[in-house]
Amino acid sequence: MTHTSRRAALAMTLLAPAVASQANASTEAADREAILAVVNAYFQHEGQGDMLAQADLMTDDRSMLYVGGRLTGPNRPRMVESHAAERRRAQEFPGVGYTFELRDIAVQAYNGDSALVMLETAPTRVIPRDLPPQKLAMLGASKKPYLVALMLVKQAGAWKIAFTGFVPTKAA
Repeated sequence: MTHTSRRAALAMTLLAPAVASQANASTEAADREAILAVVNAYFQHEGQGDMLAQADLMTDDRSMLYVGGRLTGPNRPRMVESHAAERRRAQEFPGVGYTFELRDIAVQAYNGDSALVMLETAPTRVIPRDLPPQKLAMLGASKKPYLVALMLVKQAGAWKIAFTGFVPTKAA
């Protein structure tokens, strides 16, 4: 090995961690962007009542912990039932939906294949101006703000929600 090639080899050895770190940082940034896209889509579908599209963002065995209890097991049948209920509600209250402001989002990715997202939701109910007053009176309580924890896993290169936990921001 010549003196020049030894220097090049030494330089490559010394620079390899920095190059790997830069590649890792760009991968982490891409993962963070993809994770946030899933989270934003999750709440957009929630606001539109499109539970089937929301289910596509989840693992088939997604579990959920919420004020009313805990759900585990096959996720898809539950989401199909939720979607049917949302469609019935949309027929009864056309144009009513929600938007969600997501606050204080924290994302922590682990090992390139799992991530924890913590955030607070601020839901706003969208009510069309032409909704009759009697329908408006029947709407009931609006969604409340929650602290949300989402555990995501990467499956076949796509981020999926494997766990969802909801805690009210204020005591009932």
